Amino acid sequence: MDLNFTPEESAFRQQVRSFMQEKLPADIRRKVLGGLIVERDDYVRWQRILHAQGWGVGVPSQFMSALPYLATVIVLVLISRARSGGSTAPAALGTVFVPDR
Repeated sequence: MDLNFTPEESAFRQQVRSFMQEKLPADIRRKVLGGLIVERDDYVRWQRILHAQGWGVGVPSQFMSALPYLATVIVLVLISRARSGGSTAPAALGTVFVPDR
């Protein structure tokens, strides 16, 4: 197995490095290298730069609209697991339901 870069991969690697040197805004670079908080506006600005280059990743608006609901479900599951001491099965699991008549 040859793990060396192909000539095409090496060329693309150099293209990405050059792009980052030329296009990455200095304030964003400083935040990333300094371990500082990158704000939403920084992400949006960088995504616009990537899209202009043709390297952007589109996220469907439906997914973004559902994100708060997904986050709520995840938080509720984590709280539930913390209170129950982990993942537990329902108490009635394996018990046959017999209706009162």
